[in-house]
Amino acid sequence: MPADWKELLAAKTGYVPPVEPTEQPSANSSLELPHQSKIKIQLDRKQRAGKSVTLIFDIDGNEDAIKALAKQLKVLCGVGGSTRGNEILIQGDARQKCLDFFTKKGWKAKII
Repeated sequence: MPADWKELLAAKTGYVPPVEPTEQPSANSSLELPHQSKIKIQLDRKQRAGKSVTLIFDIDGNEDAIKALAKQLKVLCGVGGSTRGNEILIQGDARQKCLDFFTKKGWKAKII
């Protein structure tokens, strides 16, 4: 018995759905940040209606690499966030999780 839904559909109706192209990770989206840069992690509450955010700044790298890094951090922390320039905003207090993430990757990071 076919395990894939596409094979089941083809066996019952004779219809074969078109093959979806798989996305190849591009070289620009990979995390190529310099290891010598000192990333700073800070808890910020200013002009945020009392809500706290983890602000990660002093990141050297291109915009695509920073967006990919922000996505990994948001998934790791299980919260939302955004990027603005060379800064990453993560909702809530996730300083220690971010510091552990950077040290596991071999980057220098510091909570200030």
